[in-house]
Amino acid sequence: MFMKVCSIIKMFRPINCLMMGAAVIIGEIIALGGLPEFHEALLGASTAIFLMAGTMAINDYYDLEIDRINRPEKPLPSGIIKTSHAIILGLIACGLGLAAAASLNASSLLIALFALSLMLYYNTRGKRTGLLGNVVVSMCIGLPFIYGGAAVGKITFTLLLFSLISFTA
Repeated sequence: MFMKVCSIIKMFRPINCLMMGAAVIIGEIIALGGLPEFHEALLGASTAIFLMAGTMAINDYYDLEIDRINRPEKPLPSGIIKTSHAIILGLIACGLGLAAAASLNASSLLIALFALSLMLYYNTRGKRTGLLGNVVVSMCIGLPFIYGGAAVGKITFTLLLFSLISFTA
């Protein structure tokens, strides 16, 4: 059981999740010029963390055949986690992320839905499209900062500039 829990955590890629959550909080700070309310930081970061975790699990499902050859030790190709469980866990995590976004405001939910659609597009088709896939990934890097502004109800020019710099980095 312990090995399965560790494999689920590994599949969710916690470092990536934490970086996205931190990017949202940074966006909130830039937008406000100070610290956000605790609930805004918690819900904003939770949205990014859960969406990232969910789409990482779904990504592993779509990469299963490649990973059987290149990364057989990963949770799905090794058989530690069933593919159906990865999809279910991914969908639950994405649902939690969208619920967190919906509890903030309508703009946050719309941006979260857009981000989720980008991530799912990348997982299913985008990674095979070359430049377009790279643009989608870049959008997913810049979007958490804008999402942070939306979470606190304030999108500023400085925030948009910061997001653009992140997009092009």
